[in-house]
Amino acid sequence: MNILIIGASGGIGLSIVKSAIKHYPNASILATYHHHIGFSHSNVHWIKLDVTNENEIKQLSKTVHDIDILINAVGFLHSEQHKPEKSIAQFSHDLFDKNMSLNTLPSLMLAKHFEAALKASTNNTFYVVLSARIGSIKDNN
Repeated sequence: MNILIIGASGGIGLSIVKSAIKHYPNASILATYHHHIGFSHSNVHWIKLDVTNENEIKQLSKTVHDIDILINAVGFLHSEQHKPEKSIAQFSHDLFDKNMSLNTLPSLMLAKHFEAALKASTNNTFYVVLSARIGSIKDNN
């Protein structure tokens, strides 16, 4: 089994890597990071990836010939410069662009460039994109 976890060095991504090791002890796990690797393990191969760079995603896809599970665990809420908006008056074009470039576009680019690798597997395949309830209007009055 081949598993690719995008954003694997973050909190959720790192937990997914650990869970994959536990549930699929014979799997080959490719795990991407942006700033630092999470930890060393014989089944995990760490790859540096900027998910906002389509060329990097495309290059990675050329090195992976079949995938059973592809998980996108990349997510962004706010930064030191931009806090989450609580009203329309706080809307920031820059924060919106950053959210789109990290939370939406990578999922589309991953689907585009890894479609062949997912179809090449002889097993059932899964493409998983994680989201947060933070976008819920009901939950964030």
